Amino acid sequence: MVHGRPGPAPLAAERELFTRLIARGIKNAEACRIVGVNSRTGKRWRHGRTVTSGSGRRLHYPPVISTPELEISSWYLSEDERVMLVSTMAAGLASPAVLVLILVLVRLFDSAKGQPPPAVMVPVVTPAGDLSALAMLAWQLDAVLISALLGAAVVGTFTVWPPAAGAVCVVAIAAILARVFTRRLRAL
Repeated sequence: MVHGRPGPAPLAAERELFTRLIARGIKNAEACRIVGVNSRTGKRWRHGRTVTSGSGRRLHYPPVISTPELEISSWYLSEDERVMLVSTMAAGLASPAVLVLILVLVRLFDSAKGQPPPAVMVPVVTPAGDLSALAMLAWQLDAVLISALLGAAVVGTFTVWPPAAGAVCVVAIAAILARVFTRRLRAL
């Protein structure tokens, strides 16, 4: 037998609107303000509540709405990607310094270039036409290409490749660069 009068009718429409607002990422207080309920009511709808009865028993009332998990956009890094990035950055604090040093050396290498050799300026006749412009372009962009290779090697050393393989690659490219640089300086 039920005593007393019945409570107020459930706010089904308000709960539905509240659920949609929370699912869109709106904070509890703002969603409650829009729906027109107290923020404590919104909290109870989302998390349920535990009360102590007159006899001292604890009663738990489950949530009356189910809030779906927010879907994280693919634009954001996953937790695993963030951990890898932080550990890579911690291991590769020297990476920017090494990269800057190498790029300065490449700039020195490029500044000692001098005049283009005659072999670069000789016409290259093919059925498609004269391709000597490609040889001249490669000669002019050699520092850019070397910078890209060295940058990839340095970044690969500190992120993707095993450290030994990346270090060998960086040292090999730097040795070749130093040898060609000394030849260029002698030619000037």
